[in-house]
Amino acid sequence: MKINLCIFVTIIVLFFVVVGCNNNPFGVVYVEGIVNVDGLPVEGVMVTFSSTTGNGVTAVGTTDKDGKFVLTTAGAKFGTGIMPGTYALTFAKNEFTASKDEKLIVDYNTPAGEPYTMVELIPSKYNDPTTSGFEPVTVEKKKKNIFKFEIKTK
Repeated sequence: MKINLCIFVTIIVLFFVVVGCNNNPFGVVYVEGIVNVDGLPVEGVMVTFSSTTGNGVTAVGTTDKDGKFVLTTAGAKFGTGIMPGTYALTFAKNEFTASKDEKLIVDYNTPAGEPYTMVELIPSKYNDPTTSGFEPVTVEKKKKNIFKFEIKTK
């Protein structure tokens, strides 16, 4: 009985040492990329990688003024990336206007009761992996995972 308890305690201690000393205990890899719309970089495009294996893993990035994005897995520290695997892609950029045609902050937290209109600045077909025209991408361990995507609106 004492031996089993010692083995159990040793395993628990080793687990916490490994997890505590490893900045990346779950094997996520850094992913970055560029999104161009009609050949030009566009700020504020939300890029989503959704697992095609049904494990529920999703990572999101938003483009900067140069069209660059860095993926972050939901609930993780910014820029941590995503686990290796195959992912379907979606892209969205929306603008919200208040009833008086005033621009609202695009944070999806419009005050309750305030009427607004959402305008899709990228066609909605890109917000659905079955209609976007983009094939799933593979994120690999020990490889530079840098992607470039061209979206056409015209």
